Amino acid sequence: MKKLFTLFLLTLFALGAKAGEVDITSSFSYTWNGEESFSTNEDGVIVFEAVQWGGLASWRGAEDWSGYEKLVVEFAEATTVGTQILIQGASPQVSQFADAGSTSLEATFAGHDMTAVSQVALQANAAGTVYVKRIYLVEKENDQPVDPTQDQTLDLLPKFTGTWNEAETITTNADGSKEYTSVEWGGMAAWLGGADWSNYDALIIEFADATTCATKVAVIGPDIELNQEAGITSITIPFEGYDMTAVEQVGLQTAEAVRLTVTKAYLIKYGQAESELKFDAENTSVQAMTFGMDDEEPETVTVKFPETGWGQDGENIIKSALKSFVINSFSTKVTGGTASSVKVVAWVYHADKQRKDDDSKEFELTAGDDGMWSCELNIDILPMLGEEDDWIMELYFEGQDASGNTFMYNNGGENYKVFFNNKASASIAFDTNNSMLTGSSTFIHENTGEQKTEYMFMPLTSEYAEQSIQGTVLQIILNSVSLKVINGQARDVCVFAWCYPQGESKSDDNKVMERGFAESEEGVWYADEMNEDVTANLTDGNWVLEFCFRGNDVESGKEFWLNNGGRNFKVNFTFKAQNGGLKGDVNQDGKVDISDVVAVINTMAKTADFPNADVNGDKKVDISDVVSIINIMAGNE
Repeated sequence: MKKLFTLFLLTLFALGAKAGEVDITSSFSYTWNGEESFSTNEDGVIVFEAVQWGGLASWRGAEDWSGYEKLVVEFAEATTVGTQILIQGASPQVSQFADAGSTSLEATFAGHDMTAVSQVALQANAAGTVYVKRIYLVEKENDQPVDPTQDQTLDLLPKFTGTWNEAETITTNADGSKEYTSVEWGGMAAWLGGADWSNYDALIIEFADATTCATKVAVIGPDIELNQEAGITSITIPFEGYDMTAVEQVGLQTAEAVRLTVTKAYLIKYGQAESELKFDAENTSVQAMTFGMDDEEPETVTVKFPETGWGQDGENIIKSALKSFVINSFSTKVTGGTASSVKVVAWVYHADKQRKDDDSKEFELTAGDDGMWSCELNIDILPMLGEEDDWIMELYFEGQDASGNTFMYNNGGENYKVFFNNKASASIAFDTNNSMLTGSSTFIHENTGEQKTEYMFMPLTSEYAEQSIQGTVLQIILNSVSLKVINGQARDVCVFAWCYPQGESKSDDNKVMERGFAESEEGVWYADEMNEDVTANLTDGNWVLEFCFRGNDVESGKEFWLNNGGRNFKVNFTFKAQNGGLKGDVNQDGKVDISDVVAVINTMAKTADFPNADVNGDKKVDISDVVSIINIMAGNE
């Protein structure tokens, strides 16, 4: 018996087992790829001959690992390839990567449901030999229940191990941060394999320094995209309104080739402070005064928000179109004690868009008798919207008790919504079925090298709000615009246009056109023979042409717009400067000679079409352009 006990102790020491650890090395008994193999040395080290993204695997069935905090892999030798531990059956799936040169790999379970683990695999990112010393689970110590008042986070930065462009690189610094060398709109990527993020509120990515160019985060699965301008040190991607149950990938992209240090990337579930205080459903409302489209008398409507949901899932629809929507007041009642503060957080946004957290307005309420809180507003929100369309008012109530704990009235996190149609500015409007932008553009067809002039006909509806021109553009000339006004008389109708690099935004500095219109019969406004070359001052690259239209109602003086709900209309295109800057080189052969004279004459005769035959820039092709080429050849120009 003594010998057996001694042998048992020696076995424990040989395996390196410790209290709170469960060794599962021997259960790794098969591979995911038939070209892989493994063997076990006398000292217990597994020699794993791996192929790229194969796997040395352990079948667990539906094992409950909820009593463990992490899985650890120890290597007998520093790895020569990157390695990854993958745990299937966990929700979300657990995956943890370690760069080549590692002596261990840990996968933590915080934020994952580990009650039904089906399979575990050790993978390599390239073919190579991996020497596995030990694989074991670590039991939880002093497991405490989660405090719902505190923020809960899950580290995602180690999962960013790949890129969307082979020219990009990622390295891991000693402090765990990631050094990302990007190309334009490539991507530093994390593969999640259908992870369930429905328990989290947002993804946050932090940088060591302010970004020097525009960045974008794309979450594939729920299809979230968030663009940010240069100069930020973090990005927060809120999940509200999205189905986060099957997240496939996350990519961080940059508008330019840069070197970016990412210090943190994590999911967060915001803590909710507990309070005994509650909002009383029977006494929580917004009072609104609305006016109908005709000569109806003003009607004051009090909209209540019962805790069980009002209308359908906390939503209500004002069925008649509105000429005015005056919010008179908010009021609510607090029960269960005395609140220290109460406010309403509200948004008004276009019905076919997602609301933006930064666009919210907050209204502080004042305490009254018997726990009532209210505020007088008398705000007419329709003039702020500036267009006729469908809109949503979304809001929730929030309070704090004497201890600073927050209590909410927000329809179970969904908030309360009022749907309405804005006819406020005037019934006058642009008729989208009879408003048209026509323009000509010259392309280099990339496969054939053929140059061709084509026309753009763009109906100004949301369906065509953003277009991309295929091929490389040599020139875009806007020829004419016609707009039809209905339900009233207009004045001061005009078009605005901007042209700027993709990834940037419009400004006064990149405005290329502001032009008024002449009115014809039956409310049609037009601008013919515009001949506006919006590409005249562009350099080679990717560009955006953005435009919108404005008019004024003669009767009320109010503005009305055709601007895609405030987002304007956009044409994306790739531009190449003509002639490489050589004036008179009409046929683009790199020199100015008699063949360019012939090209101009053929264009005049309409037997050919050379887009830069207008050598002197007077917006027509005639004998004066021939004279200009002769002067250039003679050195006089």
